[in-house]
Amino acid sequence: MLTPEQRLQVVKEAQEWVTVKTPYVPHAKLKGLGCDCATFILCVYRDLGLIPDIELGNYSVQAHLHRDTVTTQYIDTVREYAQEITEAEAQPGDLCLFRVAYTFAHSGIVLEGSTIAHAMNRIGVIYSDYKTDSFLLKRPRIFFTLK
Repeated sequence: MLTPEQRLQVVKEAQEWVTVKTPYVPHAKLKGLGCDCATFILCVYRDLGLIPDIELGNYSVQAHLHRDTVTTQYIDTVREYAQEITEAEAQPGDLCLFRVAYTFAHSGIVLEGSTIAHAMNRIGVIYSDYKTDSFLLKRPRIFFTLK
């Protein structure tokens, strides 16, 4: 579980990725140079020493479009390091995963309330409110906190 200080560090680190205008680059792991939605959350927690450097392997950023399943490497990896919580329990620094097509395959870091930082294809790391953003609004979502 994250301490209040760690939660503040996670939020600050996620905000830095937005501030430096990190572009969307599949598989990349460099603040300011590129990431995708999976590597963004990985790098934020890794760079703060909260999780190890996880090798995600050669994954398709479109796998969720072609599998008729509710589990993928994406959510399975999250479950190794985090436990599911309710939306009411979510705090700054926690994760929010969204269902895209067949499975939960997009994520963001909760900053405050319903505001998240996440990496969007063709845009990069941005802020969104998942209760009003047209891409996120009606998507099923689940929340996680680090173990």
